[in-house]
Amino acid sequence: MRTTQLRKVLIGTGLLLVVLLNADCFRPPSDGPLFLETMAMLPPVDSNEMLLASYDSADGRARISVFPGTVLPKAPLTVEMIATDAVAGPLQSNANNFALRMGPDGTQFNMPVRLSFLIGGVAQNSDGSFVVPTVEVITEDAAKVETLSDPQMEVTDDGLLIAHVETSHFSDAVYRLKIGIDVRIDVPADDAVYQVFSEIIDTGMTVRNNTDDFMRVQAFETNKAPVGAILYDNSIVELPSKRTKAVGIGNCLCTNLGMGEVTFELKGDYAPSGDIDPTWVNFRKTRDINCSVLITEIVVTFDPEVHTTNYVLSTFHATDSTMFKLVDISKNARVTYNWSSASTCGTFGNPGDDTNNSYAHPGCSAAEEAAARVSVEVSYTADDGRIIKRKYDMPARANEGKGAIDF
Repeated sequence: MRTTQLRKVLIGTGLLLVVLLNADCFRPPSDGPLFLETMAMLPPVDSNEMLLASYDSADGRARISVFPGTVLPKAPLTVEMIATDAVAGPLQSNANNFALRMGPDGTQFNMPVRLSFLIGGVAQNSDGSFVVPTVEVITEDAAKVETLSDPQMEVTDDGLLIAHVETSHFSDAVYRLKIGIDVRIDVPADDAVYQVFSEIIDTGMTVRNNTDDFMRVQAFETNKAPVGAILYDNSIVELPSKRTKAVGIGNCLCTNLGMGEVTFELKGDYAPSGDIDPTWVNFRKTRDINCSVLITEIVVTFDPEVHTTNYVLSTFHATDSTMFKLVDISKNARVTYNWSSASTCGTFGNPGDDTNNSYAHPGCSAAEEAAARVSVEVSYTADDGRIIKRKYDMPARANEGKGAIDF
């Protein structure tokens, strides 16, 4: 939660949010870790967030954020990570995962300040889904235990797990992690290659609630050119306890050459109604998209002296590997050709994966020539290793002498 004013309107139009109720589409939660150890520090303060001041711990893993209108004490605010067994007596518990000490001890604020703590790196299950735990933050006030309300777990785009909570007074605080939800980005794969205006980019997220609590989530999707407009519906999806639901976002297209982005966001809370104020989870992940061009064409010519129709294929592409410049790859190992034909007379050459072929038909009747067909399948290996296939299938003498036919 690096900004207090969360976006309500996202760039893009069209594509409806689809809720899929397939309870078998997600694996059970793993017994793996809830987070990964990391040497990273908290990201810098968001320049778009209005803050009066911020104070970081010496190790860069904890932060106090103060909002405008807060009356500060004369002594500077401090925050540091301490051993979980070094906290005040009422807070001691084997369930403590982390502990913070804020100062000056006993400070009271006229409005809450935010505590942020870097838990670690986000863990993943064997199926690639991200593990997002819930967090409970407990402090003490006058020797009495107090559970702070509305803690939030943030998963940043670069894979950090950060817990946030607000408090109106300073004393020791402990963080206790519990099982939460799994979030899987189903499609697209990172750095996937898609053809401009010809291939649909399917997109989707799957969410599993592993807790005993009712939750609500709200999915958003944004894009960055040259990925085209994304249609969405920011509907709220209910996740009853231990119930799996898939949140399918929809699809989009590449509209031009270049590298683009599709960003997935999930916000969630426990409120029974109303707009979602993400007081539990704020998840954000981006997939890079390689928007490329693939052009395949066939030139058909007729030689009247030998009564033979000739075919010449050419294939061009523009992608990240060519710096998005159109390059001829007709003789390249990235492209193979598979020719076939159907005819009642004459001889159709079958040179395997050669770019050229011919149909010799001296003595064939007009009806026999008209019935003959030629087809060729082009198999192209994209930058991401995916095989893209295109097929030309037309009458054998179609469009002869009228220029190249794109397919």
